[in-house]
Amino acid sequence: MTDSKAINLIAWIASKILIIAVISISAIHGYQIYLGQAIDYNIFIISRVVFIVSLFSHNILKVVQSALTSVKISLKKFAFN
Repeated sequence: MTDSKAINLIAWIASKILIIAVISISAIHGYQIYLGQAIDYNIFIISRVVFIVSLFSHNILKVVQSALTSVKISLKKFAFN
């Protein structure tokens, strides 16, 4: 398995786990609100941010991977030339 395929698989699994976790946490807090506990908006804000990041994690990892690859190539050129 190449590095790119491994990163894609890990990013896909991580994004699905994050999405399921965020939905679960928001649902549990929503039920707590329904039962009469105080609303904690920080939970919903953090859930929203994590959900958005999990949607774009694949693209973020591609950018990071390409940046690291270009740094690696430039360091190889510097070291071996």
